Amino acid sequence: MFWSTKVDYIFDTLLLYTCLKKMTISLVSTFLLILSSLVQLSSSNQIQHTFHQCLSAIQTPNTFFTPQTPNYTLILNSTAQNLRCITPSNPKPELIFTPLNESHIQTAVICAKKLKIQLRFRSGGHDYEGISYTSAMDPPFVLIDLSKMRAINVDLDDSSVWVEAGATVGELYYRVAEKSRTHAVVGGLCTSLGVGGHFTGGAYGSMMRKYGLGVDNALDAKIINANGEILDRKSMGEDVFWAIRGGGGGSYGVIVSWKLKLVTVPSTVTVFNVPRTLEQGATKILYKWQHVAPQIDKDLFMRVLIQNINLPNTTKRTISTSYNALFLGGVDRLLEIMNRSFPELGLEKTDCLEMSWLESVMFIVGFPKNVPTTFLLTAKPAFISQFKAKSDFVKTPIPETGMKGIWKRFLQEERPFMLIFTPLNENHIQTVVICAKKLNIQLRFRSGGHDYEGISYTSVMDPPYVLIDLSKMRAINVDLDDNSVWVEAGATVGELYYRVAEKSRTHAVVGGLCTSLGVGGHFTGGAYGSMMRKYGLGVDNALDAKIINANGEILDRKSMGEDAFWAIRGGGGGSYGVIVSWKLKLVPVPSTVTVFNVPRTLEQGATKILYKWQHVAPQIDDDLFVRVVIQKINLPNSNTTQRTVSTSYNALFLGGVDRLLEIMNRSFPELGLEKTDCLEMSWLESVMFIAGFPGNIPTTFLLTGKPAVVTQFKAKSDFVKTPIPETEMKGIWKRFLQEETPYMIWNPYGGMMGRIPESATPFPHRNGVLFMIQYANTWTGNGKDAMKKHYKWIRKFYKYMGQYVSKDPREAYVNYRDLDLGMNEKNGDNTSVAKASSWGRRYFKDNFMRLVKVKTEFDPDNFFRHEQSIPLGF
Repeated sequence: MFWSTKVDYIFDTLLLYTCLKKMTISLVSTFLLILSSLVQLSSSNQIQHTFHQCLSAIQTPNTFFTPQTPNYTLILNSTAQNLRCITPSNPKPELIFTPLNESHIQTAVICAKKLKIQLRFRSGGHDYEGISYTSAMDPPFVLIDLSKMRAINVDLDDSSVWVEAGATVGELYYRVAEKSRTHAVVGGLCTSLGVGGHFTGGAYGSMMRKYGLGVDNALDAKIINANGEILDRKSMGEDVFWAIRGGGGGSYGVIVSWKLKLVTVPSTVTVFNVPRTLEQGATKILYKWQHVAPQIDKDLFMRVLIQNINLPNTTKRTISTSYNALFLGGVDRLLEIMNRSFPELGLEKTDCLEMSWLESVMFIVGFPKNVPTTFLLTAKPAFISQFKAKSDFVKTPIPETGMKGIWKRFLQEERPFMLIFTPLNENHIQTVVICAKKLNIQLRFRSGGHDYEGISYTSVMDPPYVLIDLSKMRAINVDLDDNSVWVEAGATVGELYYRVAEKSRTHAVVGGLCTSLGVGGHFTGGAYGSMMRKYGLGVDNALDAKIINANGEILDRKSMGEDAFWAIRGGGGGSYGVIVSWKLKLVPVPSTVTVFNVPRTLEQGATKILYKWQHVAPQIDDDLFVRVVIQKINLPNSNTTQRTVSTSYNALFLGGVDRLLEIMNRSFPELGLEKTDCLEMSWLESVMFIAGFPGNIPTTFLLTGKPAVVTQFKAKSDFVKTPIPETEMKGIWKRFLQEETPYMIWNPYGGMMGRIPESATPFPHRNGVLFMIQYANTWTGNGKDAMKKHYKWIRKFYKYMGQYVSKDPREAYVNYRDLDLGMNEKNGDNTSVAKASSWGRRYFKDNFMRLVKVKTEFDPDNFFRHEQSIPLGF
């Protein structure tokens, strides 16, 4: 499945074959020596040396691969299409052998039988449980990978084709079509399947209703039995030939090649893919399909792909049933059949495409239209995934009422049929990047967190796209001697804080307030938090990072260069590559810190206090961070439903309560802070307090990676450089009270934030900034009307606030993504710098053009892109 551009392991077979001919006599003894070393694997500490010694005796290059061989992992993963089966916990072969001809396989079988070593034979494909390249039985085992045996010999006069086991179904289809537009082979839908094993299971496909299964059209085969003998249909006997045609692979011997019948196809066939959701009557249509599809004209194959999708322009989930079809004929006859037998689908001529049979292969499997048929020769799949699958056969139509229960349970799964990959290490990500770039498939990378517009795991740009979920990459290595910590992208901020505090009560990491944020993306936007006035942003304390670029290379600070390292520290995620890990500075904190949360309503003078806060909070002692959380609440101790505004002063002080009270009484007496309002605790405990966790939840909860609250919301941001007049706040409160559950958070700047130059990192909101405002509203219910209503309010409120905030540009925080500010082109074409400036200058001010320059140099093909990724400059 995964093919690396960095390792060319499709070798020149002619050259290798020439080498082999010179050493055929010694091959059996050499292979025996290698396998003998495997037998002693459990007891010998010198196995690596033994392997090297054995391998050096073979003059055939790039044929034997041990775990110590540089290309071992790439070869093992090359055709392993079920990523679930290549995790580190799965058993791996002690040796991978890639034979070039039948005699090589004979040798392997003879030696393995003599030494009683398991063999696995892989021709390639999705192998649902991976039993062709893993083994839960007693180790050791050897993998015989047939990927280099892929010869195809088409004989139109005989209406047949001989194909070696390692060729893929796609290659086979292409080579037949290359000879004749009106001939084809009956086989599978997935073009990356290896021929050898595919036909042993039956091989059903889009012509099964016309011609049966692939094995129904098998004329002959070659198999190597347990004695190492090569047998054809005649010499193996009809019973064995019957058994291998559908009895499953790996039970009788090694399939070397198949002889298959060529069938006739029209020069022009017709395809369509018509989706119908529940809201479009999918249940009734599917019920009718059950009666029609098995009885309809045998030239028509019409399968149904059922998925769990979002309704357009909403977060509501529904069922989509897509009717994916091949008709062996022209569109007019197809429409006549459909209108007569299946009018419920409402198929129209505009839904249909006429094309060659080979082109239909690409369509049915799901390749984008712009991918040429020559792509089949690359043997790559349309999609890559890790999955678990099952199958059933239905003999009585499922009632409509029964389908409702099916849909209910189907919708309980997050996203059936979605391509989500959860890598376990850097190498997995490299492979995905290389493959996706080669296939021109979008990638989304998610390390976790609230992602305000969901662009790390959704896409409004042209599909398909693959989601790389980094949640299993969460290693944290704290080094107190070096005052640093390396943390993988999938770890959450809370886990990071916990692991540092586990090592030392007086060390901490500068980062965000929300503990469920994934480290990878969080730091790409800046990472502000409760120590920003003391130590700056998280990225101001980033020492190094590892990133995977568009070529699949893993780069650190030195190898990526200072420009790229500058760009990823605040330039937003998803523009330059995949952040794998960060190295962050540890900063000192007192063993005891102080927190408080003091609410003040309008009736308690909140407006005057908040006006004073604007002057005080940015200028106060650097050890004190006092943010204000503004909400709409019921009047306390009131029998009415009257609503008011509450301003809660939520603070962390890096010190004890006595010094805090001294500072507050001197600088901000208006709040009326008292000792009873304050709590002394460890810095880690303060993380829980600031994040809003109830007091009875232990700090170990941070290791779960879960947030304090989960909701649906829309948010925006602003930066304020001049205090908002007290008289003007009444207009703010009036509009604020019009929304059901709005809130604002005012975060103070000043301190270290004002002492770091705006060009030091892409995050520019420093000099002259008094505080940042985050606006948000939350709601329940998934209806489109409700979402529209709440979007309308926040956009209107944001527009009103424009008079009080920064201008030219009106600044915004990149980690609070807001697609209202502008988007890149949906079709994936590069957006102009001028157009992207609509949001780019708001997020980055004058740093935007430098980000464009770095992007152009670092990712010139614009492979890493999303709705608000940095564009290329021209």
